[in-house]
Amino acid sequence: MIREILRTIVRRGKAIEINTSPLRKGLNATCPDLTVLRWYKERGGEQVTVGSDSHGRDQVGTGFDVALGMLRTAGFVCVTRFCLRIPERVVLS
Repeated sequence: MIREILRTIVRRGKAIEINTSPLRKGLNATCPDLTVLRWYKERGGEQVTVGSDSHGRDQVGTGFDVALGMLRTAGFVCVTRFCLRIPERVVLS
């Protein structure tokens, strides 16, 4: 079912987000995890954003190093950010 949803997301040109808040809460995975991120890539997905669901200044960007590593591992060369609802690809360094 998840693969079919990802296929629809790709067909509609939508982005997905790697949410790192589970890492801050003591879990060992992001949402989605690396497997789902790979499925998205296999279906032609290119737009991935990263978010941390911060509730304080000290939490902004928590786990972004993990998320960017996941993107590289899954074969992505860019992360997506949106400015005024317009997607912009940023090359991973």
